[in-house]
Amino acid sequence: MDQIQLQAPQNFINRELAALEFNARVLAQAQDPRVPLLERLRFLCICSSNLDEFFEIRVSGLKQLLELGTTQSAPDTLSIAEQLSAIHVRALRLIEEQYGVLNDVLLGALYDEGIEVVQQLRKNDGPVGPDSDESLFVVDTILDGQLPSSHTCPG
Repeated sequence: MDQIQLQAPQNFINRELAALEFNARVLAQAQDPRVPLLERLRFLCICSSNLDEFFEIRVSGLKQLLELGTTQSAPDTLSIAEQLSAIHVRALRLIEEQYGVLNDVLLGALYDEGIEVVQQLRKNDGPVGPDSDESLFVVDTILDGQLPSSHTCPG
């Protein structure tokens, strides 16, 4: 009977690429028409927030290691430069998918439900704020304040 080599590179999944694939699965929830509309928007926002954090923490860490001249490779044998290149390719596809879901699916569906996303609101050339007499209904209100301010949507 052949002995399994537990340390063989093919037995490992790259940590950084696995994180991007997790975000792809989150984004898939935003694309699923069986999921309620505002939950789909929430999944899109979670994916966006996750990607922000991924680049702020993981990618910046890899770039620092590269700048320091570290030659250590990941358990799957990808070098730091190879990981950054693979991240670039996968993240670019994921971000394009995010914008597609937002622009081609969710914004239209939200509009059909009477929810408009407003990028900039001004009254009398002044900003709308707490002292304004305008009433605004935003998605966070509809979600009953459950969407943390750190969860931002692309756009």
